Amino acid sequence: MMKLKVLGCYGTELADYHATSFLIDNSLLVDAGTITSALAINDLIKIKNILISHLHFDHIKGIPFLTDVVFGRIKEPINIVGIKEVIDGLRNHLLNNIIWPDFTVIPPAVIKLRVVEEGRFEQVGDFEVKAIRVNHTVPTTGFIIKQKDAAILYSSDTKETEDIWIEAKKTPNLKAVIIETSFPNDSQKLADISGHLTPEGLKKELSKIDSLDAPICIYHLKSQYDLKLLKKEINTIKNRKIIFLEDGKEYKF
Repeated sequence: MMKLKVLGCYGTELADYHATSFLIDNSLLVDAGTITSALAINDLIKIKNILISHLHFDHIKGIPFLTDVVFGRIKEPINIVGIKEVIDGLRNHLLNNIIWPDFTVIPPAVIKLRVVEEGRFEQVGDFEVKAIRVNHTVPTTGFIIKQKDAAILYSSDTKETEDIWIEAKKTPNLKAVIIETSFPNDSQKLADISGHLTPEGLKKELSKIDSLDAPICIYHLKSQYDLKLLKKEINTIKNRKIIFLEDGKEYKF
């Protein structure tokens, strides 16, 4: 069983709505949109690894403040893990001594950048992680995260996609599918252009994993829209256990 704490689960930031970041078993972060504003220092120094799905700002903006807060407080650097395009982007465009200092080299280094290959499980701390390409506007992967007898799927930001669902059907003991839905149905054109799902798009994606009965956990709702309408449209999907993730809540899978 894995414990997942939602630090942020929305597709933009407003008061009381925070950008995407999930903390698993106190040590593994999945994306880094919200970190230091949601955790105390004693919790921040327990983070060992961070999976980054892609380079959009709402998924990486917590990294600079984390490096600042944990500097001098941790014995080993935190691993920031992603595919080559993501790691190169962080090095060249964020930790470049212009936007932010390069905390991979400032002694003592508090972060270490690690490239993982797509399509195979790699050990990341106490977890096995497989990065799988999805269909967004920049190079993006979702992740299948395994620990002992449980696995979680995280779609990251995507519109219609295929490979991650093929992998999902191969994954035993899949306990949760965390999948984005961003825009209401009447914004389908915007969703297509920006590489996101509407409730209608979500329905089509879930039809690709009809054989799986894991709960469907919704994240990345755009909080500037009518969230009641978005949820109502999603709830028209039948024969699925739908969970709308909420900032600050903990879930066990």
